[in-house]
Amino acid sequence: RLDFSGRVQALFAAVDLLALPVLGFPVPTLTRMRSIDDDIIAGFHRFTCPFNLSGNPAVVLRNGFTAEQVPIVLQLIGRHFDESLLVRAGSAYQAASA
Repeated sequence: RLDFSGRVQALFAAVDLLALPVLGFPVPTLTRMRSIDDDIIAGFHRFTCPFNLSGNPAVVLRNGFTAEQVPIVLQLIGRHFDESLLVRAGSAYQAASA
């Protein structure tokens, strides 16, 4: 955990934010969630849990819709204690993509 966290923090010497998917698939429908399985659970954790471990703040934003009108989401990851940048970036992204 400490090694990973240190590597993530080192990235922020070169970048202000990281933009990553939240899921590797569209947000599951309620019908799909009723039959939740290990694949769905692993998919929920794949892109988010690493930053829970590193302790970095994150914000999740809508990033469009599938053809079936299911939301697609992305996350912005920030430096420790730099939530204000995340809020500003998220707000700017939402304003530009609305």
